[in-house]
Amino acid sequence: MDLSLISVSRVNVTSPLDLRFSAAGTTWGRRRSALALFLRLAHSLAVSPAIGVISALLDQAVGDRVAPAAQASVIAAGALVHESAHGTLPDGTPVGPACRFDVASITKLVTTVLAAVLVERRTLDLDEPVHRYLPPFAGKGSVTPRQLLAHTSGLPAWLPLFERCLLDPLASTLFPPTALDPGRRPAAVERSRELMVASVLACPLSGQPGHRVYSDLGFMVLGLLLEAVGGARLAELSRRWVLTPLGLSRTDFVDLSAPDLEALLAAERWAPTGDTRPREPAPGQKVSFTLPPQPPVHAPGQVDDDNAYALGGIAGHAGLFSTATDLASLGERIREELGGAGRIGAGRALASFARPSPAPSGDPRGLGFDLPAPSGSAVGERFGKAGPRGALGHLGFTGCSLWIDLDRGISAALVTNRVFFGRREAEGIRRLRREFHETLVGQLG
Repeated sequence: MDLSLISVSRVNVTSPLDLRFSAAGTTWGRRRSALALFLRLAHSLAVSPAIGVISALLDQAVGDRVAPAAQASVIAAGALVHESAHGTLPDGTPVGPACRFDVASITKLVTTVLAAVLVERRTLDLDEPVHRYLPPFAGKGSVTPRQLLAHTSGLPAWLPLFERCLLDPLASTLFPPTALDPGRRPAAVERSRELMVASVLACPLSGQPGHRVYSDLGFMVLGLLLEAVGGARLAELSRRWVLTPLGLSRTDFVDLSAPDLEALLAAERWAPTGDTRPREPAPGQKVSFTLPPQPPVHAPGQVDDDNAYALGGIAGHAGLFSTATDLASLGERIREELGGAGRIGAGRALASFARPSPAPSGDPRGLGFDLPAPSGSAVGERFGKAGPRGALGHLGFTGCSLWIDLDRGISAALVTNRVFFGRREAEGIRRLRREFHETLVGQLG
């Protein structure tokens, strides 16, 4: 690896770099030793490493209005080799590495890891019918948690379940044009969540179980199931069993019922994703509501997904906010768990989750993990192709991705708020994802 390709820039380093390297007995081993020397120097100077062509690529993407803001972070051989932030917030403030982004469906990865922990603790049986854990789910046959994870449950891909909340006198006050008194918000959130839970558990199947249809509703049900077996809300379980033991201090849900919500939001920088509520429907989403007249409000720190919003900001399919560096760390910790690290005691379950889950139709997937498509993949043509183990990860609708190349030992996170410019044009983020991963492999080998 040519170290001239890596530059450094002075930023706040939020955590020590993990510089554990094995002996340099191979070409990659020699690269790791050189990388270790460089990164020890960078850390001693309180600077953050950056791969110049990656930074240039993201600067160009922001300039081309793919997204108003972006971050990227890459961990290779156990060390942070790239961290950068690009663009500005609506008030003109430059985006820094600590700014939090709505990572949308990457939430499903944390839900997946939590499920693996509960499997290892023998609290969750993947092959037990869901209705045994959630009686209101009855009437849908023997759909299992395994099928929820594999997106083969037969549940619809998406439904605007939040529309029911728009018609309720109390729950509707969470949505414009109501100017909700913060003191009344917890009651409105509780009512909205009650309606959403009843709606998703009563939702009929739309397809044959066993056939793969990527389903947000399936992971909503999975989140509720984990709450039932874990005895606490999903946010608490995620912090207890996943986020805290893995050291992910800048990844969490934003609970819309929290009494100190305004103070929490004011204490952080958040990349906004839209200025209406409900959001403008995405391509292919059929809704019956008409957006009420409302002044544009950015509301940073409020989850973009309307179903997750109506669930109070905490759901199995969406709701997490994070940074690129925390996401890259999540990917690295998953890779280490698969190698037997044992931080959360979920290695065996995660290994089984990472294997391809067979289905007669649909894209390749593990249990909860996305796997690269045979062609046109978001990771390009080379990421995950260095050996037999391949790659796994997930995408997020807001313009985010986390991918782990298991053979190269690379965890790469890209986060943007591309939906702030609109929800209908997606080719720009598709192209950026491919170029990001292709460029990364070109630089790291």
